[in-house]
Amino acid sequence: DSRLKIDLNTERKCFLHTKPGFEGLGIHIACDKKTRCSPYIYEVESNSPGLKAGLRKNDYILKINDEDVVFLDFNLLISRIQSLIKEDNL
Repeated sequence: DSRLKIDLNTERKCFLHTKPGFEGLGIHIACDKKTRCSPYIYEVESNSPGLKAGLRKNDYILKINDEDVVFLDFNLLISRIQSLIKEDNL
């Protein structure tokens, strides 16, 4: 069964802000290879906005700015994140 199983009891909200002199958020995102959905963080860089926000390796990305993104196509997700980084609105 390739259905996503997430323990919502461990769900938490993180607030990200860009950091002067740091390109991006310092997180590396992957998804389920078969469905191209269910995004998760496979690496958090040290001294990054992602680390400061409390993101951790293997965290699933459930929502961005209250928008459900679990089943959003991976390419659309990345485009959405990049757009929000430019606006510093994550």
